[in-house]
Amino acid sequence: MSARVTEAFTQAKARAAAIGRAILVIDEADDLATGRSQMQAHHEDRAGVNVLIKQINQLATNTAPLAVIMITNRADVLDPAVIRRAALRLTFERPNEKARFAVFERILQGTNATSAQIHELAKLTEHNIPYTYSDLTDRIARLALRRAWKSNQPFGVGALKAAITEIEPSPLMDGRGPRK
Repeated sequence: MSARVTEAFTQAKARAAAIGRAILVIDEADDLATGRSQMQAHHEDRAGVNVLIKQINQLATNTAPLAVIMITNRADVLDPAVIRRAALRLTFERPNEKARFAVFERILQGTNATSAQIHELAKLTEHNIPYTYSDLTDRIARLALRRAWKSNQPFGVGALKAAITEIEPSPLMDGRGPRK
């Protein structure tokens, strides 16, 4: 893993030098930067975290601007040394009713859906465990669209309501894993 981390940073730094700036995105950062004290893992995993920290430290002396964006839904398991090096931490919450209304409004753009119907969809997706944005757009809307297409029916509120009854919200994540 250490070699892969080093290679990713080497390539990103070269790209930044060539074009004047670059962004290195590390998705599922918890898989790479799990706290060394929490790991019941192989020595190579701990070494990978050490290399990541070293590479982040070297960015201060890099002449070309390189931003590193680490994405995780389990920030609580990241190594404290990695967290300390973050210039900015953003947290995205699951959508509230107003945000769900906006998502459904966008999904239904171009249909004859009324504001009252969209409010009803926002209410239908109110649960103890809230739906995520991807639950609404990738799971519910796509299921509704596939079903409407397969049945040769128009896509709209009815298709979304049917999909909502079948799709449960993604589980919440904490340091111990999913919880319902």
